[in-house]
Amino acid sequence: MRLWTHDRWRFPLPERHRFPIDKYALLRERVIADGTVEAADVLEPPPVPWAWIEAVHDGALVERIRNGELTLRESRGLGLPWSPEPRPAAGQSPSPDVESPAVGAGRHR
Repeated sequence: MRLWTHDRWRFPLPERHRFPIDKYALLRERVIADGTVEAADVLEPPPVPWAWIEAVHDGALVERIRNGELTLRESRGLGLPWSPEPRPAAGQSPSPDVESPAVGAGRHR
């Protein structure tokens, strides 16, 4: 069995934020540790190209996301903070070809 994850990408969250970002890395560790899958079978998908996002979302909204110009209402609706770029979790190195959304939710691939 193969699994896909994006758990190494992080974005800053306020203290006590309800989004359980840490659970993804813990889940990866757990399924490997209990023998559900081999580490080599836990894969990371490539970043989603902006063109794909623009094909299914309003172009003006996508532009505001890219530029960090969401309205307060849009930001609250998203439920996740905007950041200039997602960051790999501690101890992880970024992929050199990452050219995808800079919003936490946008990085939710």
